[in-house]
Amino acid sequence: MEPGNGQAAAEMYIRTTAAAAGVDEAAWVYGVPNVTDISTSSEVLLFAVTSASSCAESLAYGPSSVTEASSAYLSTEHRDMLHTRWWQVLKPDGISARATIDWVFYDEKTLQERFEAAAASGERVRWSITDEADGTRWSKSGTWWYSDGLWDVASKFAGSGGSFSGDDGAWGAASGTVNGNSNVPSDFWGHGNFNSGDSEYNAL
Repeated sequence: MEPGNGQAAAEMYIRTTAAAAGVDEAAWVYGVPNVTDISTSSEVLLFAVTSASSCAESLAYGPSSVTEASSAYLSTEHRDMLHTRWWQVLKPDGISARATIDWVFYDEKTLQERFEAAAASGERVRWSITDEADGTRWSKSGTWWYSDGLWDVASKFAGSGGSFSGDDGAWGAASGTVNGNSNVPSDFWGHGNFNSGDSEYNAL
């Protein structure tokens, strides 16, 4: 499957390990300061765009590149990219950033390894959330699974298709456990399909 055109509900970026080695960590406490220029930054690589109707079971995936103008798509192009951080931009209207989330993982993994571990046992994460409307910030920590219904991760990162997750999926932050194949945490910030169909997504 290849990406097309459409509006994004969320964009997911990898912060490369190589960039992290030469960048002041203080600038990343609450994510990249300049939201407007994120797509041109050499420090990050866009790997997924999700929409209101495609974030898990209906999320196309494959090795094609993805841009902010793409319809929902998870690119495996950078599956071997080592990293310790992600950056998430939430755009409920498909245009303006409503919030940003800085993801800090506890170890270094490739993108494929990150999803394999998340689906198998969960990934410990520290999140820093910024409300772009008023600058309010929150910090949360927990375990992110995406979904324990995400099956055959290795084969998906080696191929392409129209359904990334076998059952649900969540992209976001909360205190405790974030698992799309379960209930929505009460303090969840993000975008996901929690224990339902992709048409019944939850955001912010």
